[in-house]
Amino acid sequence: MINEAITKVANGNNLGEKEMTDAMELMLSGMATPAQIGAFITALRMKGETLEEIVGAAKAMRARTKKIRSMRLWLISIAMKSMSKRKQSSIPTATEQMAPIPLTFRRPQRW
Repeated sequence: MINEAITKVANGNNLGEKEMTDAMELMLSGMATPAQIGAFITALRMKGETLEEIVGAAKAMRARTKKIRSMRLWLISIAMKSMSKRKQSSIPTATEQMAPIPLTFRRPQRW
């Protein structure tokens, strides 16, 4: 299957969503060699990815992810519920709770 996908993409043809999902599944499962993966990705990049190909790849990768539960969101939910019970007007949103820390940049020193 991966050889057919490589040939199709190398010839400039687009893959359908199902074909891309199957090709990605072969790569993610270890059934494709590093040379095949490199050839496929290079040919895909040279041709240019279509929306269907991106969706198919994303579906294959998403199917292999592990679902985790975040304790932090659970704690924010509890905090928001307790604040609303006290009828406070300013309830922090999840975005405010998880605001990123600003980064500082230093100039490189000259020697």
